[in-house]
Amino acid sequence: IVQEIKVPLLAVNDTTLTVVDIPFKHGYHVKKGDIVIVFESSKTTYDVIAEAEGYISYLCETGEDYEVNAIVANIYSTVEELPAVSEEKKKTAGINPIKGPK
Repeated sequence: IVQEIKVPLLAVNDTTLTVVDIPFKHGYHVKKGDIVIVFESSKTTYDVIAEAEGYISYLCETGEDYEVNAIVANIYSTVEELPAVSEEKKKTAGINPIKGPK
């Protein structure tokens, strides 16, 4: 894993953020500086930038809420390192989206 992408803490009162955009598909090649995920808090949106070139694997879905510090994506250095989508989701069963009223 070249980069592990976690839900950032944007404001003390926001314990969860909503994923509002996933610009790439699982396994796509991303470059350093690309926007790889967009979060929304109660007050703002926040773009997560790739810190390295590689292949993206998302562990999240658009429109779902995730707790701060949950791992929502990984960037791998080679396409061979990419886990299958189902394998990746099994590993992250503990960080399922927050369900409930919005």
